[in-house]
Amino acid sequence: MSDGPARFVAVVALRSTERGWETLLVRRAKEPLLDRWLYVTGGIEAGEAAGASAARELREETGLVADRLCSSSIVESFYSRSMDMVCFVPVFAAFVASDAEAVLNAENSAHSWLDFKSAIAAVPAPNQREVLRRVRDELLAHPIDPWFDLDPATGI
Repeated sequence: MSDGPARFVAVVALRSTERGWETLLVRRAKEPLLDRWLYVTGGIEAGEAAGASAARELREETGLVADRLCSSSIVESFYSRSMDMVCFVPVFAAFVASDAEAVLNAENSAHSWLDFKSAIAAVPAPNQREVLRRVRDELLAHPIDPWFDLDPATGI
């Protein structure tokens, strides 16, 4: 197995509508996970804080800037065959305007705002379904303490 931590973040974009909370899924346009529906993910660049990476990845992949960006106690974990390592990925919640629409970069071919039941059914892996369930049950069902707030533009 490879040495050293994998450096990734996950960003669950959220918007409140008259139908209730929706989360953004994007369909990957390249490997890994080609044609799979996922929340926004990406790598942490050298010298970059995880929160800054979350804000940057959201902006680069979807054109969105959160109204509120929060860290959380949720950490996605999975084994990567391509890197031969276990990855631990901090999950961030990005609250955007109720009419927010994504403008995708080349990493993704489509996007969809879904209710949580549909989003949980759409993602391919059990760990991803668990992340979405925890965001719904822990971050949306209870007020998020301001201690978790990051600057939405910079992630710091």
